[in-house]
Amino acid sequence: MNKKKIYIFISLLILSFFIALYLTSLAGKGLEQVIVKYATSETERIANVILNDVVNIDDDYFNEDLFEISRDNDGNIELINFDTKVTNRLLKDINDKAMKRLSAIEKGDTTDIELSDSLKGTRLTFLDDGVVCDIPIGSLFHNGLIVNLTTSIPIRFSFIGTVSSNIVTDVKEYGFNNALIEVGIEVTIKEKITMPHSTESIPITTKVNLTTQLIQGSVPNYYNGAFSASSQVFATKIK
Repeated sequence: MNKKKIYIFISLLILSFFIALYLTSLAGKGLEQVIVKYATSETERIANVILNDVVNIDDDYFNEDLFEISRDNDGNIELINFDTKVTNRLLKDINDKAMKRLSAIEKGDTTDIELSDSLKGTRLTFLDDGVVCDIPIGSLFHNGLIVNLTTSIPIRFSFIGTVSSNIVTDVKEYGFNNALIEVGIEVTIKEKITMPHSTESIPITTKVNLTTQLIQGSVPNYYNGAFSASSQVFATKIK
């Protein structure tokens, strides 16, 4: 083998190495995106279950007047004014209960929380600072043939920062001289997903409808038949 052939061989070898490295990097980034999407959807579902439970516990608050309706001289609905004292007390209580449930989940208390099949059994480990699970690569791609034949990827997801919530109302015209008011609570938590070579922090917002009321009065034309209002955001730091 002459020097020219050796040079070509070494050049091809180096080129192949960098191509393989580039393709591996692309595959890794693609896999991380799938993992983040998978863990986020699981956390969203858990957050919805927790929030529904917490809201059901606090039904007594909904007997109080959370807001007042301002009308113009013709009886049209102009504004939704929230009672700051009542709404802050409600949101603080919901935040505290949600935070306790999230902390309990991280420590292993999954009572009344339905985890997906891939997060059950030996694949799930609870720690004081998060939940560690081994996710089979096959389950990420919904491939039943390889789900038990491929290696697993360890990831940790935990809840960080604050639990933030606010009350939202949607007002819509409903028939003649009537309006439909839908009242709900939006809660935002931040999830940290720790993978072998990277970390992602993702805010997750979920909404639970509290009540729907039919009241007399029209929505002014300048609102185009509907408008929304929200209270101030109340935040509680996760301990």
